[in-house]
Amino acid sequence: MVERTQKEMIQELFQAVIGIPESPDDNGLIGDIAEIKRVTVGLNGKIQKNKSAIDKMKGALIVISVLGTGISGFTISQIWGG
Repeated sequence: MVERTQKEMIQELFQAVIGIPESPDDNGLIGDIAEIKRVTVGLNGKIQKNKSAIDKMKGALIVISVLGTGISGFTISQIWGG
């Protein structure tokens, strides 16, 4: 293994953490974390939408089950003409 100077090691560390300023493809750890954060925020929004849809479906199923047990002697099949 080739001995590196302290300056070379600092440059390598800087490149790993900060990236290469001239290259937009290499953003280092800071760029990777920013990208992970952006993706996570997007996924969180999708999860919230799904949770909202599931809550609405639960409410609809509760209403259907209440109607299915009968209201004033009517069953759901009588209401829907079945």
